[in-house]
Amino acid sequence: MSYPDLIAELERRAVSSPFPIDVRDAVLTIRRRKGMVLDASDPDTRSVGSFFMNPVVTLDDRERIASTAGDAVPGFTMADGRVKIPAAWLIERSGVRKGTGERTVGLSTKHPLAIVNRGGATSRDVIGFAVRVKRAVLDWCGVWLRPEPVFVGLDENEDVEFLQKARA
Repeated sequence: MSYPDLIAELERRAVSSPFPIDVRDAVLTIRRRKGMVLDASDPDTRSVGSFFMNPVVTLDDRERIASTAGDAVPGFTMADGRVKIPAAWLIERSGVRKGTGERTVGLSTKHPLAIVNRGGATSRDVIGFAVRVKRAVLDWCGVWLRPEPVFVGLDENEDVEFLQKARA
């Protein structure tokens, strides 16, 4: 198992040989902590889940980002030598912190990958905010984040086109 949060949660529960139900319960607990399980009493759950995918960059890009950050870049080296970097880390390092946002839309207070509807936000509001997050990361370190959601009925929307763009 290589999911650190899951390992820690199972250890916290003193489960050394988990059954599938143990793993399920632990994953749900972790996801709830991040506002990723629907709960009518938790406004952080009004999201589409993780909005941006973790980008895969070259080792040179990782070094450049580390130089910009002044700190080591977390990541996971892939078989082809590139590195998958947490989008959440990039978003927060770019200055867009958990809870940041506007009146109707913003980042979850629990997880920087979740864009939440604070009440009354339209799809245009959510997409516009996502564009601001993507631009912040792009301006800070030159990484092009890609969205996870599928956009339906927004084929000629320039903000959606920008969100889906992988590089200039």
